[in-house]
Amino acid sequence: MRTLIFKTLVVMYAILASTALLNAQSGSYFIANYNPGEQNFDNTNYAVLQDGRGVMHFANRQGVLHFDGNSWWLSSTPYSIFCLAEANDKIFVGGREGFGMIPKSGLEEASYTIIDSVHRDISKCLVTDSRVYYSDDHRLYSFYLSNPGIIDTIYTTSEEILDLIEVNNKIYLTLNGIGLKELRGKELQDPFIIEPAGTYFIRQSPSGRLLFFTDAKDIYTDVHDSIANINFDNREYLADLDVTEIVWVSDSLIAVSTLSVGIFVVNAFTGETDQIVDYDTGLPDNQISHIAIDRAGEIWAIHGHGLSVISPNLPLRTFSHYPGLSGTLLMALTFQDQLIIGTSTGVFRLAKRRKVRESVEYDRVRIRISSNEEVVEKKRIRGLFKRKKKKEEAKSSQTRYKYVYRKRIVEEEISVHHEFEKIKGIEAKTVNLLNYNNQLLAGTVHGVYIIDGDTSHLIEEVPVLNMYGLPNKNLLFVSTIDEEVRTLAYRHSEWRSLNILEGLNDYIVQITLDPDENVWLCGADSLYRLEIEGYHLNDVEVYNFENPHFDRIYSVNYEGEILFINTSGYYSYIDRQIVRNYELEKDIGRPKRCVLGSDGELLVNTGSSWYGADKDISNTLNFLSLFKDPQYVAKAEGQKFWVISGSNDLYKINADEISSITSNEAIYLKEVRDNDGRISFDADLEVNQEKSSLTFEFASPDYSGIYQKQYQFRLTNTSGTQSPWSPWSITNNVVSYQFLPQGTYILEARFKNALGKVINAAPFKFSVVPPYWKRPWFYILELGFFGSMLFLSFYLNRGKGKYTIVSRLLGFLTLILVVEFFQTIAEYKFETNESPVINFFLQAFIALLILPVEGILRKHLTKKPEEKKQLEEEKEQI
Repeated sequence: MRTLIFKTLVVMYAILASTALLNAQSGSYFIANYNPGEQNFDNTNYAVLQDGRGVMHFANRQGVLHFDGNSWWLSSTPYSIFCLAEANDKIFVGGREGFGMIPKSGLEEASYTIIDSVHRDISKCLVTDSRVYYSDDHRLYSFYLSNPGIIDTIYTTSEEILDLIEVNNKIYLTLNGIGLKELRGKELQDPFIIEPAGTYFIRQSPSGRLLFFTDAKDIYTDVHDSIANINFDNREYLADLDVTEIVWVSDSLIAVSTLSVGIFVVNAFTGETDQIVDYDTGLPDNQISHIAIDRAGEIWAIHGHGLSVISPNLPLRTFSHYPGLSGTLLMALTFQDQLIIGTSTGVFRLAKRRKVRESVEYDRVRIRISSNEEVVEKKRIRGLFKRKKKKEEAKSSQTRYKYVYRKRIVEEEISVHHEFEKIKGIEAKTVNLLNYNNQLLAGTVHGVYIIDGDTSHLIEEVPVLNMYGLPNKNLLFVSTIDEEVRTLAYRHSEWRSLNILEGLNDYIVQITLDPDENVWLCGADSLYRLEIEGYHLNDVEVYNFENPHFDRIYSVNYEGEILFINTSGYYSYIDRQIVRNYELEKDIGRPKRCVLGSDGELLVNTGSSWYGADKDISNTLNFLSLFKDPQYVAKAEGQKFWVISGSNDLYKINADEISSITSNEAIYLKEVRDNDGRISFDADLEVNQEKSSLTFEFASPDYSGIYQKQYQFRLTNTSGTQSPWSPWSITNNVVSYQFLPQGTYILEARFKNALGKVINAAPFKFSVVPPYWKRPWFYILELGFFGSMLFLSFYLNRGKGKYTIVSRLLGFLTLILVVEFFQTIAEYKFETNESPVINFFLQAFIALLILPVEGILRKHLTKKPEEKKQLEEEKEQI
C-alpha cells in the first residue's frame, strides 16, 4: 500500500513539475473570486446559466441566485434547485421536489410557478425550440413549451442517467454502464456519430467540434470523419482523480474540473496542460463541483467558498501568487531573463527550485578475475622435452568471473517549482532597480547595492531617493533623502565616489537626460541643468518652478525637447526659460497623475486616458485603465509590461493583444423604481405625476472586473428640452429624478470601458401624466356639464324670477370652469408646473383675457326679468 501511495505521489510531483515550469514562464490566469455569502446568500450552488442579456443565474440551495456583475438577488423557491434552462423570457428550474419556472424579470419578487410537483430530484434539464426535457436519475420527462400542463414520461431505465445534452439539434443521454445514447422519439438508440467506447461526457465547441470524455479518463475529439485520442500529458494523474465536468473554453482549450486538485486547462490539439488552476494560483478551494463557460470564454467554477471566474483568454497574467514575496510591491524588472522584484522589505528574484529524492541502489555486477596458478608435475616423467612442455602449460593463465554489489546514489527529481527568493544582504525598502551597463543596481533607504545572483554588496551607504545612470558612460547619479546628489564612477571593476555635485542641497525626485545630453535634476521647486563632460561638471543652470503645493515634478523628452510635468500642467524649456505648454494640455488634457518606470519612461493620466506609449507622451496607453490604481509600470519585453496594482498584485500584460479582449458589450435597462418600490415596465411606461420620483438602473455585466465601466445618461423631453450628458462615472448606471413634470421623455444611457469603447443602450421612452382631474379631457367633460347648466340657467332665467338664484349659481360655476379649463390648457402646453409663480401670472393673464366675455355673460345672467322686459320695450320705442 505504501509503495502504491509513493508511486502516486511521484507521478503527481512529476506532472506538477512540468506544469509549474510552464506557469512560471507565462504566469497564472486572471481570477476574480465572488462570495455570495457576504451578501447573506447561501454559498451552495449546483449549476450555472447565462441568459441572452449576459446575466448569470445559479441553481442554489435557496432558489435561483442572480448576478449581473454589480448586484446579487435571489428568486426564492420552495426547495433547492439543481438545474436551469432558459427559454424566451422564462427560466425553467428543476430541483429537490419538482420542476417549475420563474420569469426572467430581474426582480427579487419573481414568482415561482410549479409545473411538475410529482417527480422529485430533477438534476438535469434542457430546452429545445419547442420542448423542455428534464430528468431525475432514472426517468426522462418532457412537455411542449406551448402546453406545459401535459407532461410526458419519455424513457425509464434502471441505469443511472449521467448526462443530458443537445448537440446539433439532437438529444443525447449518457447511461451508467451503457454509454452514450441518442433520443429518437421515445426510444434511446445508438448514436450515428462516431464515438469512443465508454463515453461519459460529450461536449461541443463554439465552432462545432465534438469532445468525448470516457469512463477510462481518456479525452477524444472528432477529426474529420473519425476521432482522435488527445495525448493528455496528465492522463496518468487524472486517472486517480474524480472528474466533475469537462467543457470547451475555446476551440483550442478545454477545462477539466476535479474534486481534489482544481481545474486542468488543456490544449485540445497537443494534449499539453496549459495550466492547473488551484489554490496556489488564486482559487479559494481546490474542490470544484461544477464548471461552466460564459460567452466571453470565462470559466465559472463552483466551490464551497462561492464562485470563481477564471479568464484564460485575457492577455493578462498574475505573478504575485508565487511564494516567498514579502512586503509591499514597489517595482519590477526583468534582468537577464529573470524577474526581479523590489519591495518594502528588500529585493526578490523568481527562481526555479528542484526537489530531489536521494535513494541508495545496489547494482549486481559481474567482474572478471584473472590468476596464474602453478601446476605440480609428476616425477616419473624424465625427458627434457617432456619436463619442459609441462612447465609451459602450467604457465598459461585461467579466466574466472564473480558477482559483486556496487552502491550507487540516485537523485530523482520529484518536483520543479518556482518561488521568490530574497537577495541576501538587502534588508531595507527598495526605491530603485536599475539595469545599468549590464549590472543590476538596487537603491534602498540603506544605500546602493550591486546584485550578483542571490547576493549583494553595498557600494554607497546613502538613503536613496532616485538613481540615474548616464548612457554610454560609467557615471551614476544618486539623489538622497538627505537632499544630496552623489555621483559614482565605475572604474577598474569597482564603483568609486566622485562627489562632483557636492553642495547641491535639494530634494531631487527625478534625474534625466535631455536630447542635447544635458542632465536635468527635478527638485521640489527648482530645476537644475547640468553640463557634464567626462567626469567633470562644466556648468549649472538653476530655474525656479512655481510649485506651491510641492507636487512632484517629472521630466520626459518630447518632440526634441525636455518637458516638465506636474499636476498644474506641462512646461517646456525654450530659450533658457521654463514656459507653460498649453498646446499639449489642450491636446491630451491636464495631467492628473504620473507613474515613473524603471527605464525612465513616464506615463501620464489625464483623468480618462493614459499617455506615454513608446516614451512618447502623446501616445495613448489605455490598457492601464484596466487597473483601478496602477502604482508602477515597466516594460518587460516587446509590448509586454509589468504592472503593480494598488492591491499589491503583480501583473504581466500584453499590450498588442488588448484589442482582442471581448466582453459583454450590451447595456440594458434592468429595473425602474418609484417611491413604492420596483415597477414593471415595457417599451412605453406611463407614470402618474404623483409618483414621478423615479429611479432607473442600467446594467452591463462584467465579471472579470477589469473593464472599469463608466456610465453617462441624459433625459430628453419630446417637446424639445434636452439635458446635457452627465459626467462619466461608475455610479451613473443608476439614474434618479424627483417629481418630473408631466410630459413624454426619452432616457438615454451608455457606458465606456477602460479601453475607451462606448456602447449605447436602447433609448427608453416613458410618459409622466397628471392625475385624471388635472387632464384636459376631464375639464372638457366639466365644461360640457356646466355648459349645459349654463343653458339651463338661461332657460330658467326666463321664468319671471322663480329660479333666479339657481340660474345665477349655475352661471357663476360655469364661468369658473371656463377659466380653469383655459388655464389648464395653457399649463399643459407650456409645462409651467415647475414654478408656482409662473402659474400665478399665467392664471391672472388668462383671467384678464376672459374678463370681457365673463362680464357680458355675468351681465346677461344677472338681469332681472323686469329689466329685460323694460329693455325690450325701450328697443321697440326706438
